[in-house]
Amino acid sequence: MSLKPFYLFLTLISLALGILGAALQPSQRVPEKRDDNFPARVPYVFPPPGTDPIADDIRARRVNGTLLALDGALIQHEPVGRSEGLTTEQLRAIRLTPSMKESAEASRALGPSLSAMMLFTDWSTSTAQVPDRVFAGLQKFLNNQQLVEATATVGGYNFVSRFLLALDVDGKNSVPVPIPN
Repeated sequence: MSLKPFYLFLTLISLALGILGAALQPSQRVPEKRDDNFPARVPYVFPPPGTDPIADDIRARRVNGTLLALDGALIQHEPVGRSEGLTTEQLRAIRLTPSMKESAEASRALGPSLSAMMLFTDWSTSTAQVPDRVFAGLQKFLNNQQLVEATATVGGYNFVSRFLLALDVDGKNSVPVPIPN
C-alpha cells in the first residue's frame, strides 16, 4: 500500500496549521490591500498591476480596472485547467452542470472518465457519502491506488475550501462563480 495519500494528508494539515499559526501572530500579517477595498474577514491580496498577465487581462476588461474577489479563482483554476487541455466547452460543462446530476451534455463534453470523476467529486463534496454506483463508475477508470489518491485530493481540496470560506477570505462568499467564456 502506498503511503503517498497519507503524506499528502499530513502535508495539507501541516500547511493549514502553519497558515493558522501565522494568522494568529498579528506582527506577521499581510497588509490589508485589495483592488476593490471591499471589507473581508481576511482580505485577499491580488497580484500587483504589471506582475501577472492573466490578472492584467482581467483588469483591462473591467470598467474600473480592478479585480473582483472571484477573479482570484479564475486566475488560479481556469488557466491550470486549460494548461492541462480542458476546452472552454469542458470548463463550461464543469461550471454549469448541476451538482450530483448526470448530464448527457456534460458527458459529451467531458467524456466518460472526467464525467465519472466530476460526479464522484460532487457526491463526496456535497454529502461525503458516495453511492456505490458513482464509485463503481469512477472505478472503471482508476486502479485502487488512484482511487485513494483521487479521494484524498477531493477531501484535501474540500478541507482547504472550507477553511477559506469560513474566513470569507475574499468577502464575497455569496457571489456566483463566473462562467468561462
